[in-house]
Amino acid sequence: MALERGHNLKRLLKEAEPGRPLTTSRLAQMGVSAQLAHHYVENKWLDKLGHGVFLRAGDQPSLEKSLAVAAPKAHVGGKTALSWHGYKHNLYLREPVLLYSEARDRLPDWLTSRFPVELRHRRLFRTDESFAVGAQPEFSGTLLSEPERAVLEMLSEVPSRQSLTEAESILEMLHGLRPDMMQPLLENCVNVKAKRLFLNLAEQSGLPVLEDLNLEKIDLGADADYVLPIPGGSVRIPKPREA
Repeated sequence: MALERGHNLKRLLKEAEPGRPLTTSRLAQMGVSAQLAHHYVENKWLDKLGHGVFLRAGDQPSLEKSLAVAAPKAHVGGKTALSWHGYKHNLYLREPVLLYSEARDRLPDWLTSRFPVELRHRRLFRTDESFAVGAQPEFSGTLLSEPERAVLEMLSEVPSRQSLTEAESILEMLHGLRPDMMQPLLENCVNVKAKRLFLNLAEQSGLPVLEDLNLEKIDLGADADYVLPIPGGSVRIPKPREA
């Protein structure tokens, strides 16, 4: 038994990726049972992060690797995704990492106690939830919204969780948005406010993507104006004339 434990420990120390939490299922793949994991914790070879989640002793969990373990059905989106893509705008040091998911899962305490992470439960698109979401190698394979999706996720939160002023400033930087990705996202977005805000702010900022969008295929609602309440008053968002 001692020989087997030593063999499994060597395999664990060799295969455990720095910064990536280990679930009981991953440990089982390494030949480490729940009982053996408990033994390793007692002997300080493993640290227990939470229920069924461990980390090699002395290691520190990485945000990106922790997200893949704690919220595999969620993706980084909205303003956080735009920041990770390089569109930064006066981000605060402890600004939360925004995750989006249609699943009603909650984030585990071991994650939220270590990182400023918030999970949004919402369905913004009629398409597959994974559309315009991809695993990013530079972020340890974390699922991340493409900028075209992220901007609509951000605008859906105006004004409750996202200020209109900051959204306008961020839109000014998005000159590289791709029409072939923006068009289907706008067509399948169920949030009229986000679509109208995008088209109006994109026109205000002179974004090139507007030149190649077919607005006739985008449902912008029946009302001529959309009234957006903001602190101290309201803003009218007109329906684009081309539509």
